[in-house]
Amino acid sequence: MRKTGTVIAYLHAAEASIYELALLQPPTLLMRYCDHNLKRIEYLTGLLQTCKACTEHFLAFDLSHITAPMMIMFGYSVKLCYCLLTLQMNGWDTAMAHLTLDPVVCFERAIQHCENTDAALRLETGEDSIFKQAAETMRATAPQWRVPVGQHDPSLGLESLTSASDFSLMDIPSLEFSEDFWLNIPCNF
Repeated sequence: MRKTGTVIAYLHAAEASIYELALLQPPTLLMRYCDHNLKRIEYLTGLLQTCKACTEHFLAFDLSHITAPMMIMFGYSVKLCYCLLTLQMNGWDTAMAHLTLDPVVCFERAIQHCENTDAALRLETGEDSIFKQAAETMRATAPQWRVPVGQHDPSLGLESLTSASDFSLMDIPSLEFSEDFWLNIPCNF
């Protein structure tokens, strides 16, 4: 089951990297007046569904056998979801996206999953596991992922990007877990 879980994480990563191109591509004048915008929305919807599938896979998996690719893809899926929920684009329904995958609810479920795994491992070992610290860290960072409701802020949209890969212009909470748990090297998703 461990190997299958990792393979599924890699498949989610491949899907996300393909669909993510629609998120990174700044809209052109042509997109506003033709079917290209519909195709972009189709890809963004595919990205949202991939993020949902990836987070559900993580939440259903036995965390005591978790692998690094699964952890990385979980965090990256939540980050992509946040981008989709704050994207201001004609035709993109952020309310529908929020109903599909809410990062805060996802974190709450992940916290519970980590706490349950810690409790099971504590019964076996007699001491707390890394999953206790993971739950505490996620609990502390979960409020940062709350999407502002009813606030139309164009700075959150990707239309203002000067470069297709410059995410520094967006206000996205950091997924810097490396100092707290999971990874032992600095990573900034």
